[in-house]
Amino acid sequence: MTLPRMSGLPRPLTMAFMFNKSTERYPRLLWGQSADNFYSAVSRAFSVTVVLFCVLQAPAFGKADVVLLRTAGDHGVDEDAIRAVSSFYGLSFESISLAASSRRISLPSDLRDRQLVAAIVSADAINRVDPHSMFAALQRPNGRHIPLIVIGIGPEVASKRLELWSNGTVHDCVPLDTSYRAQMLEVQRLENLTGVLGGIQVPATTSPECILNFDTTPALQPALVSSSEGGKVKPVTLLRISQPDREVFFTPTMRAFVDDHIGVAPEITRAFSSLAEYLIFLSHAAGDRAWHFDGQYANFTVDDPWLREPYGNLNYHALLAEMEKHNFHTTIAFIPWNFDRSERQVVSLFRQHPDRFSICLHGNNHSHQEFGDYDRNPLEQQRRDIKQGVARMEKFRSLTGVTYDRFMVFPHAVAPEATLQLLAKYGFSGTANSSNVPMHMMQPKDLVSLFRPSSNVYGHLLSLLRLPVVNPVPESQLAIRLFFGGPLLFYAHENLFGANRVAFDPYADLVNQLRSDVKWASLGEIARHSYLLRRNSEDGFDVMMFSSEMDLVNPEQEERDFSVTNIANTSQATLTVDNYPAVLSRTGEGNRFHLLIPAHSIRKVRFLEPNDLNVVSEDIRTNDVYAYSLRLACDFRDLYLSRASFGSVLIREYYFHRWDKLELYLESRWFWLGAAFLLFIVAIRIRRSVGARTSPAPGRTFRGDT
Repeated sequence: MTLPRMSGLPRPLTMAFMFNKSTERYPRLLWGQSADNFYSAVSRAFSVTVVLFCVLQAPAFGKADVVLLRTAGDHGVDEDAIRAVSSFYGLSFESISLAASSRRISLPSDLRDRQLVAAIVSADAINRVDPHSMFAALQRPNGRHIPLIVIGIGPEVASKRLELWSNGTVHDCVPLDTSYRAQMLEVQRLENLTGVLGGIQVPATTSPECILNFDTTPALQPALVSSSEGGKVKPVTLLRISQPDREVFFTPTMRAFVDDHIGVAPEITRAFSSLAEYLIFLSHAAGDRAWHFDGQYANFTVDDPWLREPYGNLNYHALLAEMEKHNFHTTIAFIPWNFDRSERQVVSLFRQHPDRFSICLHGNNHSHQEFGDYDRNPLEQQRRDIKQGVARMEKFRSLTGVTYDRFMVFPHAVAPEATLQLLAKYGFSGTANSSNVPMHMMQPKDLVSLFRPSSNVYGHLLSLLRLPVVNPVPESQLAIRLFFGGPLLFYAHENLFGANRVAFDPYADLVNQLRSDVKWASLGEIARHSYLLRRNSEDGFDVMMFSSEMDLVNPEQEERDFSVTNIANTSQATLTVDNYPAVLSRTGEGNRFHLLIPAHSIRKVRFLEPNDLNVVSEDIRTNDVYAYSLRLACDFRDLYLSRASFGSVLIREYYFHRWDKLELYLESRWFWLGAAFLLFIVAIRIRRSVGARTSPAPGRTFRGDT
């Protein structure tokens, strides 16, 4: 997904919220200030042009965050890949092709413009650029220097030119045998460069055409190393030289040999491998000028349970002990049909530990994929299910005093896009499923779309990707997702705890080990922090809001201006800031507004759409025979069958092979009613037989009491 730029607005549309210094509560509008500052800054920045000593005059520098200098005949430069990665990070990109007749270009003060974050020079172009002028132009008054990378280095590049650009440490690039094919890409441990990626290996999708030949000095640091089967040859594919007056990277010409990972969501490791050099370099060079999240969040969700102790193999008190010991948070994806079945003991546990336990919606009746194909469950019926589900959860909240997040985890699979639009209309902050692309829609054929698990391009609803823990999740995949900073979501069912009550602990430990600053939180809190921000040229921040709710944090020591865009662009939505009505401008890109936020403060932003939901008048009764029979059968499966050895195996196969489709077929043949009756009889008998071996459950709080 290509995110829209957030440059200055024309004066009539530029506005900001200014909060009263004493109360910080009442917003007022300021007109024109942001636009005037923007245009004056641009005027100062581009007052000097670049002079080319050749027949062809190139465009002026300073207009882009990332500048590529190349020759017209470069063969080792993948400009489209650099442009795509720049766009992913929200960086403007400019490619300048040098005239073949030019021998040298002069780089005056335009390159000193503060907007530039990275310079890229192709190996062919280094013959036409003076390195001393280049490195001098990349110096900044505060002693910082803009990173530069030389790309597309092949065997034909003159040794003297490489030595000149590397201060005599990189000599040449020795040709590799044409039969060489890389198997793995190894990320080296460089804390201030590769970070959480350090030490991982991912399948290679490209091979270098030559081996960089360089001196071994403390200033030279290999960041990426390619390896083939046997590991005898290990060419460096990203080399950094860090010196007091410069930071320069080198990468050889890379040849792609596989592309079947494009548009396939699980292939994030190979997608990363194909762009690793550019992703690492530009992330490092841009810093907070690139799109990033305000923190690293994670969550573990258990689907289906209601508040009963134990729920099959899930023991809430034992789970709490593990969460406190291994530092993670568990969300219960709660079926609204169970709204009045909770036990007092478990309710108290949730109320006392909101930092460890949370609840979100898991469908309504959980009648298989009730939010699936419209030929089986029409959109209008799904609308009624959404409204009934919310009304039931509001009743649950009033009965128990336990809050819940209006956040949806769909039963079995993600819904079609029109259903996502309904969730947005009825105030849901997002949805999380095994795919963040709606039902019947293809994964975008875009490599970088795999790197960000949050999107609201479908139905204007935040859609997050979550990972099953039934099978091990590779450490490399976790590290890559943590590198990009998006929320890391895991999920399972109660049968995960069948053989081992600490089954999730290794995942939590690994995540906490990879990034010690991870915050485990509810899905609702994660939705409120699912926004991207970047520092802009005016020392404020641009913000891209994905959810209908946002807790916008100013991390700075001073008051900052935040230019916020919500691409939902709903014409009837109203905006509130800290629960006070606010006014916003509407543009072709969506809803846009400015907030002035004091140092280390938070503003609670929310978009509300008008809808016809009235929780008081909704019918929340659970008298549907089909839903009642289905929930009874599922209770038998989870509460009793899963605790038997053969039953746990059966249930594991059920989830792995998606036998719910078989269930649906049998139901269509009217087999289900007879089966449900038999299961009911068996459940009664089993419950009586195991009653003596299980602790007596505290009396139900609600069903039968009200």
